[in-house]
Amino acid sequence: MSWVFHMRIYGAYFRISLDKELKLPTFSGYYVRALIFSLMRISDPGKSIEIHSSDEYSFSTTPFIQDNAFRFRYLNPGDALFYFYTPKKDVFDLLTEALISHAVDHFLLKEKPIPIIEFRMFNLDLEPSHVPLSFKLDFMTPTYFKRAGNIILYPDPPLMIQNLAKLAGMDPEDAFRWALFNMRVSGFPKGIKTVVFREPKSSVFHIGFLGSVNISLKEDDPDWSGKLPILLELAKYLGVGGDRSMGFGRILIREPEERS
Repeated sequence: MSWVFHMRIYGAYFRISLDKELKLPTFSGYYVRALIFSLMRISDPGKSIEIHSSDEYSFSTTPFIQDNAFRFRYLNPGDALFYFYTPKKDVFDLLTEALISHAVDHFLLKEKPIPIIEFRMFNLDLEPSHVPLSFKLDFMTPTYFKRAGNIILYPDPPLMIQNLAKLAGMDPEDAFRWALFNMRVSGFPKGIKTVVFREPKSSVFHIGFLGSVNISLKEDDPDWSGKLPILLELAKYLGVGGDRSMGFGRILIREPEERS
């Protein structure tokens, strides 16, 4: 019997407008996450607290986007975008209820009202595509993984696949073993660097890596020919690693690149 998988992702797109440059003291993803939770509190304060304090993964966001690029610490005057994604319909409903039923039309960003000039809701069913035996992963926002309580600050394919398999409802340990023997890092075309950000008004720090890595597969695997593409498709929307609710772990899958 062939392997069959179905998963729906619920998403939202926001466009805001700024009348002047906004400099942020730390990573902009913190502020996006705060905006999302402010909406959830309007819909259901108790449920929003439950989501905020839970260790279970519920949603992911992007940092602010301008000129088709993630903005980490500042925004220029004009429009800025960000996205929200979740596999959980009840979490998505909290967000949309605040915007539709309560007619929220602005955010408070650094205690200043910022108008929401466009808001779109969407959902999509994941459809896997062919994965070549080699490809490049660009880690475009800070990323980290965890193993046995330890923070891993480099692109580790088995941990990434294990993490995605858990989100998809697959056996995470089976996924880890498969990736351990069948996926390898084959180059760092632009290197890897580590970044550290502190939460606003807090002593808590978050650390992650940025950069690009080439990945090679050992060979075509009939059992995983359908699983790996769906996991990588899932990663495009939900991200990889920890702290995805504040825009960590955003990746882009490209053709492999050699170091010049």
